[in-house]
Amino acid sequence: MDHALWLPVRTGNGFGTAALIVGITGALLGVSIVFGILLGAPAVVFGAVGRARATRGEAANGGTALAGIVLGGVALLISALMIVLIAVNGLGPKDRGPGDGGDRGRGGGHSDTYQAAPPDLAPPHPASPHPEARPAHPAGLPPTAVSA
Repeated sequence: MDHALWLPVRTGNGFGTAALIVGITGALLGVSIVFGILLGAPAVVFGAVGRARATRGEAANGGTALAGIVLGGVALLISALMIVLIAVNGLGPKDRGPGDGGDRGRGGGHSDTYQAAPPDLAPPHPASPHPEARPAHPAGLPPTAVSA
């Protein structure tokens, strides 16, 4: 008697597993824009290949491949949203003043000319103090003209 031993064919789907791993990583790093795109796109491709293999019966983990497709899409969506947010809001702080690059193209930017502060805001020069800061001298004479 010839007894044949039938073993089940191993149905591994490396594409589905790779899609899931790359999709999870891409979704977590999607806010960095670059990693979201670099990991999201391969997750979608690997997931599509894994899903096709599962549909043909060559693999058993079609759900894993589908999850990889979804997470890869989420990674791409997060990266796209970050690009839109940066394009709308800009990269720098909102309280940039004139002369620090915030007004380029509208007459701003760095200038080599000196702009003096208004007289009431300028600090007194050490050689000529503000009139209220001078000590009182007899007859309004300067300090060198006062006799001892």
